[in-house]
Amino acid sequence: MRFRSFNSILDECLAAIQQGETVDECLARYPVHAERLERLLTLADKVRSTPPALPRPWRQAAAWQRVHQRATDLRAEPKGVQFNLDYGAWLRPVAITLAVLLALFGATGGTVLAAQNSLPDSPLYRVKLASEDVRLWFVFDDAHKAQILIDQSNERMDEILEMNRQDKEVPSNVLTALRSRNERAADILAEHPDETALKTSLVQQAETQEANLILLFPQVSDSDRTPYNEALAATHNARLPTDQAVAGIHPEELSDGVQHISGTAEKVNENLWSVGGLEVRVDQTTIGQPIEDGSAVSFVVGKNSRGQLRALTVSTSPAGQPPSGSVVSGQVEQVTDQGIVIAGQFIPITSQTFLTGKVKKGQKVEVRLGKSETGLVASTVRPVATPAPAGDEQEPISQLTFEGVIEGDVKKPTNEWKIGGLSFTITPDTAIDASAGQAKSGTRVLVEATRQDKQLSAHKITVLATDSPPESAALIGVFDKSRDGVWYVGGLQLVPPERTTDPLAGTLLFVDLVRHGGDLEVKSYTRIQAPDDTSLVRLDVTITKLDGALWTVDFGTVRVSSTADFSGPEETVGARAIVWGRQNQNGVLEATFARVLDKTAVIATPAPASPVPSTVPAGNAGP
Repeated sequence: MRFRSFNSILDECLAAIQQGETVDECLARYPVHAERLERLLTLADKVRSTPPALPRPWRQAAAWQRVHQRATDLRAEPKGVQFNLDYGAWLRPVAITLAVLLALFGATGGTVLAAQNSLPDSPLYRVKLASEDVRLWFVFDDAHKAQILIDQSNERMDEILEMNRQDKEVPSNVLTALRSRNERAADILAEHPDETALKTSLVQQAETQEANLILLFPQVSDSDRTPYNEALAATHNARLPTDQAVAGIHPEELSDGVQHISGTAEKVNENLWSVGGLEVRVDQTTIGQPIEDGSAVSFVVGKNSRGQLRALTVSTSPAGQPPSGSVVSGQVEQVTDQGIVIAGQFIPITSQTFLTGKVKKGQKVEVRLGKSETGLVASTVRPVATPAPAGDEQEPISQLTFEGVIEGDVKKPTNEWKIGGLSFTITPDTAIDASAGQAKSGTRVLVEATRQDKQLSAHKITVLATDSPPESAALIGVFDKSRDGVWYVGGLQLVPPERTTDPLAGTLLFVDLVRHGGDLEVKSYTRIQAPDDTSLVRLDVTITKLDGALWTVDFGTVRVSSTADFSGPEETVGARAIVWGRQNQNGVLEATFARVLDKTAVIATPAPASPVPSTVPAGNAGP
C-alpha cells in the first residue's frame, strides 16, 4: 500500500509523460484523481509539445523594463505592497524574469509548470517558491494575501510530510518557507482583527502543523536544527491570540530540544509547575487546557541552552481514563488502503497518521496507538531498523530496555542521568513519563535506549511503581557474544553464573540482574525470542481489565496463560506491562512472555478502552 498525496501522484504522471506515456494511461492508473489530473496533465502535455519560442533580445529587455517600472510605481503608491523573498536577493530578478517569460512568450511554461509540483529536494523547488512570491507581489488586498499565505503554508507541510513518507531528510529550504508564510500571514491578521474567519483557519492549520513538526523532530539533522526551531516557533506563535500582548516563543527556547513530559502537576508558583520533580515554565505562550494542582498532565516542552523547560502545549487526562499511546512493535503481515495487520490485529491508518517511510509487507515497524472518534488508530508508524552485525573493531548499534534506580540529583539541568550504575545521555527528544511518581534519586525507572560507540542514549524514561531492591536491575536485549567469561547483551557487559550454557547469538533475552560493585551479574535469564523467529509482536501497554488469564489492553485481548514466561509483580488493573506474543489458532494474541512493570495501579480506576478491530475491513490488499 502507498499513502500518497495528490502532489506526489501528479509528479509521477508528469515524469511519465516526459518519458512518452499518454495522459489517458496516467488517468487509468489513478481513476480516483482522474478529474483533477486530466486538466493539469493535458496542459503539461501541450506545453511539452510546444516548440520553444525564444524572444528577441531587445523585446526581452523591453519586457523587463516594463515589469521593473511597474514594480517601482507600485512601491510608490500610498498602500504599501510587501514583497518578501526568503531565498536571497539573486532570486528576485530570476522570479520576475520567469513571470515575464511565461506571460509574454510561454517559452518557460514547461519549467514553471513542472516546478509547481516539485519537492524540496528538487532543483526546481527554488523556481516554485519564487513563482509563489511573484504572485503575492501583485496581490493588494491584505485578506486575500493572508489566505494565499495560509494555503502556501499548508502546501509546505504537505511537502514535509511527503518527504518523511519517502524516508527522505527534510531540508532547511522548506522549513524556512513554512516559517516565512506563517509569520507573514500572522502579521497581516494581527493588523486586521476583524478577519476572524481567516485567523481561525490559520490557528487550526498551525495546530496540526505544530503536532507534525514535533513528531518530525527525531528526523531533523543537526545542520537543519536552527531553521527547524524557527519554523516550530513561528507555527506555535501563529496559534497565539493577537489581542493580547504576548511576545511568543523565541527559537532559542527550543535550542536544546523538544521533549514530552507527563505526570502529576504540582504548582510551584504562578508560572512554574513541577512534573515528576522536573520544573516546567507555564505562561501565556503555553497552549492547552487549564492545569489544576494534582492533575495528570502531558507537556510538550522546549529546552533552552541553559536546560530550562518551557511548555509549548499541555493536555490533561480525565481521572480514571487509561492513557493512550500504547506501542505495538512487530512485522507487518498485511497492508490495505485502510491500515496494516500485525499479529492478526488490524490497525487503522488515517490521513492524520504520521508515517515515516513506506509501509511494506514483511517490514518490522513500531506503531504508537492514538484515539480518534472511531476508536483506536495508528498515531505514528516508524520502521524499526535492524542494524547489520559489526566487526570486532566496530561496536554495532544495540537497542535495549533497562531497569534500575536513579542515582544522584536529576532536577538540575543535566544531559546525563546515572541509572543502575550506568550513565545514560539525555538526548534533545528524550521523553519522560513520571505518571507513577517523581524522577529522583532512589526511584526505579525503565529506560528505552540505544548503545553506540560506547554511549548509552535514553529515548524514553518511565518512572515505575515498584519496591524492587535498589541493587537489583533488569535488561531486555539481544545476546551478541560471550568472551572471556563475559556476556554481551544489548551492548552491555554482564557476568553470567558459572557453568551456564551460552544462548545462541541473536537471541532476545530478559535478564534479571544484581549489582556487585561496578559489575552487573546475571541472576537468571529467559529466552524471549529465537534469532530466526519473526512472528512475535511486542506490546507496551496498560492493563485495563483482568478476566482470569485474559488481559484487556488497547491493542485488544491478550491471553497470558500458565505456560507463558512471567516476570515482575502480580498483574493488576492499571499497571503497565511489556508483552511478547503471537496470534493463536482462535485468533487471540497468546503471550509467550510478560513483564509487569508496576506493583500498584498507575491509574486508580481505569475504564476499559475500546480495542482496535481484529478483522480487516474490505479494501485493496497491498503486496
